[in-house]
Amino acid sequence: MTTLARDSDLQFEVGHDVYKNSFPMVTNDIIYAGAAVGDNGSGYARPYTAGDPFLGFAVAKADNTVSGPLGKAGSNGDIDVEVYQRGRIEAAVTGASAVTDVGKPVFMSDDNPATLTLTASTSYPMIGKVARWKTSTTCVVDFFAESMRTEYHRNASTTCAGDTLAIPITHRFVSKTTSTDAEACTLADGYPGQRLTISLTTDGGGSATITPTTKTGFATIVLADAKDTVTLEFVDETVGWIFIGSTGTAGEPVIT
Repeated sequence: MTTLARDSDLQFEVGHDVYKNSFPMVTNDIIYAGAAVGDNGSGYARPYTAGDPFLGFAVAKADNTVSGPLGKAGSNGDIDVEVYQRGRIEAAVTGASAVTDVGKPVFMSDDNPATLTLTASTSYPMIGKVARWKTSTTCVVDFFAESMRTEYHRNASTTCAGDTLAIPITHRFVSKTTSTDAEACTLADGYPGQRLTISLTTDGGGSATITPTTKTGFATIVLADAKDTVTLEFVDETVGWIFIGSTGTAGEPVIT
């Protein structure tokens, strides 16, 4: 989708903690109000581009071009853009359709909030989670800048039921249950710096073999007995998940 050419009508939900920050802006560009803002890789804010670290949503228009307050094409850092680093927005999220979408990660591919989607991609990281489903694709999204993701997930945990094969990446800790059969589990790419601990808390008799989409240093992890636990960290879309450590009662999980 084409990047924004005017201010967005993005709706921010009031009554929740909102964190603001300001960043120096890239040369000769415009960031419109409500636009997603990214880091260009050199520390300067620009309209969000797939692959950028997500900085937040612009509070107001910031114009570093000849039409802006400087009256010239500004250099890097001549003006700052103020952003909401964390908060809640109400917007259409492609792929959302029911209350069961609450808690799912949300992604976007450029600065236009119209590109919000539930479809993950290695080209762009998670920018938040569905906090509330309203109707059709309209959701309230709890968003957070990349610098706040570790804090957001620090104490979060979730469960993964028997015969549920996709290991969640939306929480810091996953309690896995197995059924009586062998389960071939998948693990999607996370975001850079994300740590994930998976523990077999209820052994139903079968084992869970986890195969991440992208990984380095190993191919699979087998959780076979209760209390088998493994911790991973996601580096980037090239390296993927790396092994940090494991523990077990009958023996450590098998890493191949």
